[in-house]
Amino acid sequence: MAQLNSEVRHLLRVRDLTGAVVTGLTLANFTPTLRRRSGSAIVSTTETVGVSEIGGGDYWVFYTPTIAATLYQLKIVPVSAEHAIYPDEWQDDVEAASTATAGPYLTTLANVKAAFGSAFKGTDQDARISALLPQVTALFQRYCNRIFAQGTATEYPPFLSGCARVLLVNRPPIVTVTSLHVSLAIPRVYDATTLLVEGTDFIVSEDGQWVEFVTPRYLNGYTTMARASRIVYVGGYAIIPEDLERAAQEVIAVKCSKSAGDLYHFTGVSRDDGSMQGLRWDDITPSALEVMDAYRLRAIS
Repeated sequence: MAQLNSEVRHLLRVRDLTGAVVTGLTLANFTPTLRRRSGSAIVSTTETVGVSEIGGGDYWVFYTPTIAATLYQLKIVPVSAEHAIYPDEWQDDVEAASTATAGPYLTTLANVKAAFGSAFKGTDQDARISALLPQVTALFQRYCNRIFAQGTATEYPPFLSGCARVLLVNRPPIVTVTSLHVSLAIPRVYDATTLLVEGTDFIVSEDGQWVEFVTPRYLNGYTTMARASRIVYVGGYAIIPEDLERAAQEVIAVKCSKSAGDLYHFTGVSRDDGSMQGLRWDDITPSALEVMDAYRLRAIS
């Protein structure tokens, strides 16, 4: 499943008619055709297809889908008859764009009711759903070690080793980096003398998941690295990804269904055998947990 407005990449392996790898090719050596399905018709699109060499006869073929939800078909053939390609055609289903603006929660009351239709007709479940919105969001963020809503953050990410190459942040994907300092002085100094330059000293990964130093900064011999780096950046999702919002809605629906049948106690509801507060881990369905695992970040301290 491809994501709307996110680059889709496919591996292209090029061999000649004898089976030998073919290197040094560019987009000019191929004729790509990218089409999308609109209803029953196949229509041409204006999205640009790119090709970049990986090595050993392998190439990335990539494009960015801008129309959802639909089926994209990408076909690429060599200009020269001497080149053989396998595979040469791909299909990608593009997810529909979510209607939920990120923050403060992963979904909204209106979107939960719309997702499950007749199950939540009327207003009987509105209070339960509204109470669960912050609980589900907090549970997802705690499990995934991240904040999903887009915003400005100031963090002091620890270095992962004595030879620092990568810094991880708590609110990916990174949109822009306002400033990044690395200070080994005690006390720390965050000024022009420790300010790093993007593109010269560091880069942001293509998917916005981390910051990588262009040249390793060797920190061996320093006994304390606490707050040695400070990053100010804008990160997170302006629009909640559809699969993430759907997983949150599913957990809410399961909890509401259990509450209606008294299978588990809802927050603030008491029974003879006591009270059960908030969400439980057994409210998380296997499909929702699969989505949560896909968004989970490495925990660092």
